[in-house]
Amino acid sequence: MEKLLEFNAEVSAKDQFERSALFYASRNGDYESVNALLKAGSPLNDGSLHEAAKNLHSSVVALLIEGKHHPDTPGRDEEYDGRTALQEMALMCDCTQGAKKIEKTLLALAKGKANPLLKTHGKNALFYALDNPNPVPITRAVLDFVMAKHMTSDENVYTATDPETGTKYYYSPKMYISKGFSQGPDCYTDELMKLLIYKGAVDGYYAEEGAEQPIDAVGMAQAVIDAEIRRKVREEKVRQSEFEYQLKLLREKQSIERREATDEVTAEDPEVEKEAGIDEGGEDAPEKPDVTQRKTSLQNAEAYKARMSQLEALHAEQEAELRQSFVTQVETQQLAFQTRMTKLASMVKEQNKLIAQRQVEAKDAVARHNRMAKEWMSAQREQLIRGAMKQKR
Repeated sequence: MEKLLEFNAEVSAKDQFERSALFYASRNGDYESVNALLKAGSPLNDGSLHEAAKNLHSSVVALLIEGKHHPDTPGRDEEYDGRTALQEMALMCDCTQGAKKIEKTLLALAKGKANPLLKTHGKNALFYALDNPNPVPITRAVLDFVMAKHMTSDENVYTATDPETGTKYYYSPKMYISKGFSQGPDCYTDELMKLLIYKGAVDGYYAEEGAEQPIDAVGMAQAVIDAEIRRKVREEKVRQSEFEYQLKLLREKQSIERREATDEVTAEDPEVEKEAGIDEGGEDAPEKPDVTQRKTSLQNAEAYKARMSQLEALHAEQEAELRQSFVTQVETQQLAFQTRMTKLASMVKEQNKLIAQRQVEAKDAVARHNRMAKEWMSAQREQLIRGAMKQKR
């Protein structure tokens, strides 16, 4: 590398994949080449730190950070999906390389002031560790070396946003697992939960302050609890006010129906209300009718009473239906809310499946590129050998 640089090799040159020499030197853990390229002014924050971190080259990580590569810079390459070097390591590192390499790399990033609470797509480094295909070793290391003092922080949550309402929901690491969001194989679930509990993790699942809280919300801050109480009181007042308004309208309509029924009967027989026992009488009360007329009035009064009884039963039924409609409205709102929560959970799981697929694709791409590089080097070697043999002849 130093010889190439002596002959003014362009350190910022990139290959067909838009990757620099520093990128590949960092991926391979080539400390001497990385050091030479940094001294020659190789471009900063080009993904080199991400490669060194996820491949657990701790000394190269320290060297890159010393060379002004910032550990919190989002990865621009599509395969990083905006993750920082620490997040990339947590998600993508090969844990079979051993706990010591993981620890040393984490410590190098921590020394370089990598922010463990920084989020990409709602996740900090701990949540990405839970998504690692072999999550236990990296999760244990992240908890021990970068997250120990942040376990009960309000920032140590996964944030998911409801696409319908824009409301944010927060999940603690334990709830992230218990809700089925983590990508790690199910066989690690119990071990991860025990590890989190041992490290002081708490249950936390709730909506942002002021929004409707899930039925199974837990671990809310006092400010969120107070806001939820105020929201419920406010919502109940609005609902009661609306119910009273609708009830008033209904009773006005019922009063008109009773008056119309009375007017219809008394127009034909003025004595009906008196015979029905509801006429208050007055100074100008009519004279006593004859027997036939009284008999007819009594019959009409009975029909009137029956009609009024029917109206009362109908009106009572209407009021009961109105009350039930408001109960049903609340139940419908709760059902719609639970449906949104189910959709949100499905969306998160689908996003995580996509990330898992990208993990596989990224590893395949690296393997494919390494294979192509070896084939190219082999071809170059053969060409050099053939050239040397021709010269000897």
